[in-house]
This record gives sequence, C-alpha cells and structure tokens, in this order.
Amino acid sequence: MDIGDLTVTSKEEQMAAKLPIPGKRNILITSALPYVNNVPHPGNIIGCVLSANVFARYCRLRGYNTLYCDTCKRFLADRLVEGTCPTQGCDYASAQGDQCEYSGKILNPTKLKDPKCKSQNAIQGTNAWLKEGLKQRCITRDLKWGVLVPHDNFKDKKWWKNPENVELYQFMGKDNVPFHTVSDTLFTWADLQAKLNSELLNNLGNFINRVLSFVAKPSGQGYGSIIPDAPRAESDLLTEKLAEKVGKYVEQYIEAMEKVKLKQGLKTAMSISSEGNAYLQESQFWKLYKEDQPRCAFVIRTSVGLVYLLACLLEPFMPSFSLEVFKQLNLPPEKHISLCDDKGDIDRARRPWEIVPVGHKIAKPEPLFKELKDEEVESLRKKFAGSQADRKEREEAEAVKVAAQLKKMKVSDNSGKKKQQATKSAAEAEISISRLDIRVGLITKAQKHPDADSLYIQEIDVGEGQARTVVSGLVKYIPIEEMQNRKVCVLCNLKPATMRGIKSQAMVLAASNSDHSTVELVNPPKAAQVGERVTFPGFAGEPDEVLNPKKKVWESLQVDLHTNTDLVACYRDIPLTTSAGVCTVSSICGGSIR
Repeated sequence: MDIGDLTVTSKEEQMAAKLPIPGKRNILITSALPYVNNVPHPGNIIGCVLSANVFARYCRLRGYNTLYCDTCKRFLADRLVEGTCPTQGCDYASAQGDQCEYSGKILNPTKLKDPKCKSQNAIQGTNAWLKEGLKQRCITRDLKWGVLVPHDNFKDKKWWKNPENVELYQFMGKDNVPFHTVSDTLFTWADLQAKLNSELLNNLGNFINRVLSFVAKPSGQGYGSIIPDAPRAESDLLTEKLAEKVGKYVEQYIEAMEKVKLKQGLKTAMSISSEGNAYLQESQFWKLYKEDQPRCAFVIRTSVGLVYLLACLLEPFMPSFSLEVFKQLNLPPEKHISLCDDKGDIDRARRPWEIVPVGHKIAKPEPLFKELKDEEVESLRKKFAGSQADRKEREEAEAVKVAAQLKKMKVSDNSGKKKQQATKSAAEAEISISRLDIRVGLITKAQKHPDADSLYIQEIDVGEGQARTVVSGLVKYIPIEEMQNRKVCVLCNLKPATMRGIKSQAMVLAASNSDHSTVELVNPPKAAQVGERVTFPGFAGEPDEVLNPKKKVWESLQVDLHTNTDLVACYRDIPLTTSAGVCTVSSICGGSIR
C-alpha cells in the first residue's frame, strides 16, 4: 500500500503484510521527502532518501526483517514552482507546482508551462537568520503527536514502532530555510571526475575485469571460463595474509554500517578492492600460470571470491553494479547477495577461495565502468549550472575590475613597510603545486652507485631526447630488477645536486609509510606517455624553469603530498593525474610522498 493511500486492506493483504517477527532483529526505516528545484540529480536525495535506501539494502543484506518502501518513487510537489497551467482551456499564468487554483486541477511541477522557481524569499529568510543569530528551536508541531485515521478498521491498529523489539531509524533531510541554504560539503566537478576515474575505473573496475578476463581466456592462456580448483590455498603465505586483511575489513564494514556510518562503510569495502589489486601484482599470476599452475589456480580462485564479496558489500551503494557483476559471474543475485551470520557468509569472507565453487562456469566479462572525459564533465557542468554560471561570470568580471583598480593605486612614500608586506604575501600566495614540473619518466637503466651502498644511479627518459641522470636512495627498499624499464613520476625542475660525485638532474617520487620502513615508487598509468606532465586538476599554471632552493617551494608543497585510502597519489585531495588516469602506489595508504 502506498503511504498516501488510506484504502482499507483486505484480510488476505493484511496477512501478507510485513510485520515484526519475535526473536528477529526488526528494523523500521523512514526518511524525509526530497525537494527538487532544478534538473533532478543524485544530490537531491543524498541527505535523506539515498542514505535510507543504502541502509535498508544493508539491513536486507544482513538478513534483518526490514520495512522500507523503495517502490513509491514519488517527490513532494514544490509549491514554490509557479508557471502556466497545462490544462487545456485554462492557461492560468500563476499556477503552483502542486495545483492550479483557477482550474482546480492537481498538477505535477514538471508539467507546468514556463515554470519558474523564485529564491528571493529563501535569501531573505537566510539573511534574517544570520542577523538574529543561532537560537534554540522547538522540534514539535502545532498538532498533537499523531493524526487519527478516519476508518473504523484502523481503530485498533498499532504502528510498527509499538512492539518493544523494533528499532527505528529516521533519515532526515535538512529541514527549513536555514538548513537548506547552508553549505555543508564541497563538491567540484574535477573531484567527481578524479574519483570516478581513479576509484571506480582504475581500482574497482580494473580489479574485477583483470580477474574475470583471465578466467575467461581459453585453455593454455587462462581457464576457459571455469573456476579452477585451489588445493592448499590456506597454506600460501601471501593468500593467508590477504584473507586475514579481508576478514578484518569485513568486520570493520559491518561495524561502520551498524552505526550508520555509511561513508566509512563504503571506504572500507573499496579498500578490499585495493588489496585485491595489490594481491594480483605481488603474486604476478601471469608468470605463475607458466611456472606454477597450482599456485596460480588458488590466486585466481581467491580473487574471484573477492569479486563476489565486493559485489555483496557494495550492493547497498551500487545495486546495478552488483547485479552486473553477478551476471558476469553467472550467479543469480537473489540467491547470493547476502551477508548473514546464520548462513556462514561472514566466515566465508575470511576464506575467499571457498566462496565460488570449483568447476563453476562464468559468463562473458565486460568493462563495468568507462572513463569520464573532460568534454563530458564540461557538458554536465553546463547542464546543472543554473544561475551559478552567471554568478561565476559576474565574479570574474568583478575580479578584473578590482585588479584594474589596484593597478592604478599609488603607494605613498611612507607606506614602504605595507608595500613590502603586500609583496611578501603575494609571493607566498603564489606557492602553487603547478610550479612543480613533474613528468612521466621511463627508467632505461639502473645500477648501484660505485661509492655508496644505499644509492642507485638511473638513466631516465623524460621526453627530452636525452636521458637524465638521477641518483636516488632506494637500494634497501626496492630491488634493482624492479628499477629496470619501468615508468615513474619524476620531479624535473629541482636544482641539480651532486651526490657522491654524481650529479643528479631530477628526483624520482616515492611514497613511504609512517615509520619509513616501507617505500614504494609512485606509478603513472601504463598508458601514460613518457615525457607528459603530471597535473593537478584545478591548479592551472606553468612550472618554474628551476625551483629556487632558497624559497623552499618544494619543501612547502611536499608536506601535502600523500597517498589516500585508495592508494592514489594526491596533493591534498587532488590526485596526480595524467592523460591516461591517476598515479598510484602498490600498497601504502596514508603515506607521505617525497
């Protein structure tokens, strides 16, 4: 029954109604209604409906008895939208989004002709609140709690919360003018593009596609779409270590979701994908297939188990993604999307090689995500810009005007000190990450320094026609065979420095953990072009020809270079980006880059 429908149900319908079950965990979820005042998009539902839906899906994943309506798919009509009534013969010019007073017709705001939504009242209301300051607010309404239903059969009805064994979760949006008009998060199109391309495409999508594509390869190259047997998987040190990590991540995921920390739950699930990518790289399964077939088999079967597990954990957040993964696994999702204690799902997560049975045949793998390109981002930006585009144009015009005024200003003779301070502040403000000349380089040769046990001497091609000589202290962290013929990120505009008699003409970027016991090179994407510049979306500008060591530009910027939880190399929260995607590390989360 729709929540707005007061039709009395039949006995059969009442018997089929979803009711609390004694002894089970019963969850009642409610949410606020979203308001849409422009082109509908996910941002309209994030505050209440989307979060409620994610939590409801998680509860069903865990096997809880959950009541939540996700089929109504209705929005509250917006009375602030006005336009011309679409009813034939009416054409009343001041019809509201939910009804036309002239014709008496119930309307949908999207059906209005020439609809307009005026925000002046919201602006005035917000300004008034800011002027008054923050005050205590009563949460009650003028009505008494609860509204009687005018039907005889409803006299003895009890609502779902009445039993003692029902837990109520209310997902509320930001109610009233002050909360609707106060920004509480930062959204940028560059960040959306970077996250989609790095976290979904290069991390999650890459892992799943690599695993399933290898299984689908014909015999002699892969496994002919058949899941191989994996005897002694638990005895493999690398696989055992992975299983231990995954088990802990699943526990952390459940703990976060039970506390309705949805963002933390999502991050934890994505960490499993990062671990899967690192597992594939470290095991070098493509070599194992030729040299050690039994070990390759349990690496692949374990990885397929992780694919299955990720589809379950991410179903609350991306249900269509999970359905597609189970389609490619050739498994019916209605039987397999589960994370219940009584079914042993949690225990199997600690033994991923046991999740998908031996001999099971998968379907044809397909890419799950596609790259979000610059031109697509620009198209989305224009589509959802609204009045922001006009505001940006006005702000830019105002900035030009102010700059012209400042240029005309004369500084008096007695203002030398202020002028020096202004000059100093301007110089400090110009320390932008765009001043670094970071390029994709290819190590063509690496050898140990003849006079220093801890140093490598590398010849690195950075697209200049002649390789640069680079000295780096990576001997005790990275084997020399891993330094040969690999792409790296190179800082090219440091002042050359002589190290044990060898002049180093650049610096290779590497990440280290908190105690500096582990160091890994920052890896550009395989498809990145040698010599291309590594950029930071949102930071325009050309690099210095040579960084002045006295100005400490590199030292000032380096403190904000790090790796995030998805193993992406970042400046603050902006990824190091190439034309082929973002730069990453193998396993160090939250490490510093230098």
